[in-house]
Amino acid sequence: MMRTFKQRVLVTLAATILAAACGILAGWLVGRLIVLKLTERRLLQVAVRASMQTDSRLKEATSVLAAMQATSSEPCSPSELTYFRALIFDARYLKDAGRMSGGTIACSASLARPSLRWLQPNRTLPSLAAPMSTRILLPTRATIKR
Repeated sequence: MMRTFKQRVLVTLAATILAAACGILAGWLVGRLIVLKLTERRLLQVAVRASMQTDSRLKEATSVLAAMQATSSEPCSPSELTYFRALIFDARYLKDAGRMSGGTIACSASLARPSLRWLQPNRTLPSLAAPMSTRILLPTRATIKR
Protein backbone atom coordinates (compact mmCIF):
# COMPACT_ATOMS: atom_id res chain seq x y z
CA MET A 1 0.00 0.00 0.00
CA MET A 2 1.07 3.41 -0.75
CA ARG A 3 1.58 5.87 2.05
CA THR A 4 -0.37 8.98 2.05
CA PHE A 5 1.13 12.43 1.97
CA LYS A 6 0.04 13.05 5.55
CA GLN A 7 1.89 9.93 6.79
CA ARG A 8 5.08 10.98 4.98
CA VAL A 9 4.96 14.43 6.55
CA LEU A 10 4.40 12.99 10.05
CA VAL A 11 7.27 10.50 9.69
CA THR A 12 9.58 13.26 8.40
CA LEU A 13 8.52 15.61 11.22
CA ALA A 14 9.03 12.90 13.87
CA ALA A 15 12.47 12.03 12.47
CA THR A 16 13.44 15.72 12.42
CA ILE A 17 12.31 16.24 16.02
CA LEU A 18 14.16 13.08 17.14
CA ALA A 19 17.34 14.18 15.31
CA ALA A 20 17.12 17.66 16.86
CA ALA A 21 16.64 16.21 20.35
CA CYS A 22 19.64 13.90 19.86
CA GLY A 23 21.71 16.84 18.60
CA ILE A 24 20.75 18.96 21.60
CA LEU A 25 21.62 16.13 23.99
CA ALA A 26 24.94 15.45 22.24
CA GLY A 27 25.81 19.17 22.22
CA TRP A 28 24.99 19.50 25.90
CA LEU A 29 27.12 16.46 26.81
CA VAL A 30 30.10 17.59 24.71
CA GLY A 31 29.82 21.15 26.06
CA ARG A 32 29.67 19.84 29.62
CA LEU A 33 32.73 17.68 29.01
CA ILE A 34 34.66 20.62 27.54
CA VAL A 35 33.68 22.93 30.41
CA LEU A 36 34.67 20.32 33.01
CA LYS A 37 38.06 19.73 31.38
CA LEU A 38 38.79 23.46 31.04
CA THR A 39 37.70 24.10 34.63
CA GLU A 40 39.86 21.24 35.90
CA ARG A 41 42.87 22.58 34.00
CA ARG A 42 42.28 26.13 35.30
CA LEU A 43 41.88 24.93 38.89
CA LEU A 44 45.13 22.98 38.60
CA GLN A 45 46.93 26.10 37.35
CA VAL A 46 45.52 28.18 40.21
CA ALA A 47 46.48 25.50 42.77
CA VAL A 48 50.05 25.33 41.43
CA ARG A 49 50.35 29.14 41.52
CA ALA A 50 48.95 29.29 45.07
CA SER A 51 51.35 26.56 46.19
CA MET A 52 54.30 28.43 44.68
CA GLN A 53 53.23 31.68 46.37
CA THR A 54 52.84 29.90 49.71
CA ASP A 55 56.30 28.39 49.35
CA SER A 56 57.86 31.76 48.51
CA ARG A 57 56.05 33.43 51.42
CA LEU A 58 57.24 30.77 53.85
CA LYS A 59 60.81 31.03 52.51
CA GLU A 60 60.73 34.81 52.90
CA ALA A 61 59.30 34.59 56.42
CA THR A 62 61.92 32.02 57.38
CA SER A 63 64.80 34.07 55.98
CA VAL A 64 63.59 37.32 57.60
CA LEU A 65 63.07 35.53 60.91
CA ALA A 66 66.58 34.06 60.74
CA ALA A 67 68.01 37.51 59.98
CA MET A 68 66.05 39.01 62.89
CA GLN A 69 67.24 36.34 65.31
CA ALA A 70 70.85 36.77 64.18
CA THR A 71 70.96 40.46 65.06
CA SER A 72 73.38 41.44 67.78
CA SER A 73 71.53 44.61 68.78
CA GLU A 74 69.83 44.97 72.13
CA PRO A 75 66.20 43.76 71.92
CA CYS A 76 63.78 46.56 70.97
CA SER A 77 66.54 49.16 70.72
CA PRO A 78 66.24 51.92 68.10
CA SER A 79 69.00 50.31 66.03
CA GLU A 80 67.19 46.96 66.08
CA LEU A 81 63.89 48.58 65.08
CA THR A 82 65.65 50.36 62.21
CA TYR A 83 67.08 47.01 61.11
CA PHE A 84 63.63 45.41 61.30
CA ARG A 85 62.18 48.24 59.20
CA ALA A 86 64.87 47.69 56.56
CA LEU A 87 64.08 43.96 56.48
CA ILE A 88 60.35 44.63 56.12
CA PHE A 89 60.96 47.27 53.44
CA ASP A 90 62.90 44.72 51.37
CA ALA A 91 60.33 41.97 51.96
CA ARG A 92 57.71 41.30 49.34
CA TYR A 93 55.04 39.62 51.48
CA LEU A 94 55.72 40.64 55.08
CA LYS A 95 54.08 43.76 56.45
CA ASP A 96 55.51 43.86 59.97
CA ALA A 97 57.96 42.04 62.21
CA GLY A 98 59.02 42.43 65.79
CA ARG A 99 59.67 40.81 69.14
CA MET A 100 57.24 39.19 71.57
CA SER A 101 57.70 38.90 75.30
CA GLY A 102 55.37 37.03 77.64
CA GLY A 103 52.68 36.58 75.02
CA THR A 104 52.54 40.25 74.07
CA ILE A 105 54.22 42.34 71.39
CA ALA A 106 57.25 44.02 72.95
CA CYS A 107 58.13 46.00 69.81
CA SER A 108 57.64 45.87 66.07
CA ALA A 109 58.87 47.63 62.95
CA SER A 110 55.62 49.51 62.42
CA LEU A 111 54.41 49.95 66.03
CA ALA A 112 57.81 50.56 67.64
CA ARG A 113 56.99 50.14 71.34
CA PRO A 114 53.20 49.84 71.66
CA SER A 115 51.68 51.57 74.66
CA LEU A 116 48.77 49.10 74.75
CA ARG A 117 48.88 45.39 75.52
CA TRP A 118 48.27 43.49 72.28
CA LEU A 119 46.79 40.03 71.89
CA GLN A 120 49.07 37.12 71.13
CA PRO A 121 48.60 35.60 67.66
CA ASN A 122 46.50 32.46 67.60
CA ARG A 123 48.51 30.63 64.95
CA THR A 124 52.15 30.07 64.06
CA LEU A 125 54.06 29.08 60.96
CA PRO A 126 56.21 25.92 60.92
CA SER A 127 59.25 28.14 61.54
CA LEU A 128 57.57 29.49 64.72
CA ALA A 129 57.09 32.88 63.08
CA ALA A 130 53.74 34.26 64.19
CA PRO A 131 51.69 35.82 61.40
CA MET A 132 49.65 38.79 62.55
CA SER A 133 46.45 40.17 61.11
CA THR A 134 44.59 43.38 61.78
CA ARG A 135 41.87 41.55 63.70
CA ILE A 136 44.46 40.07 66.08
CA LEU A 137 46.13 43.44 66.68
CA LEU A 138 43.12 44.92 68.45
CA PRO A 139 43.79 45.92 72.06
CA THR A 140 42.21 43.84 74.79
CA ARG A 141 39.30 45.35 76.70
CA ALA A 142 41.27 45.31 79.94
CA THR A 143 43.88 47.67 78.47
CA ILE A 144 41.48 50.30 77.16
CA LYS A 145 41.09 52.98 79.83
CA ARG A 146 37.93 55.04 79.77
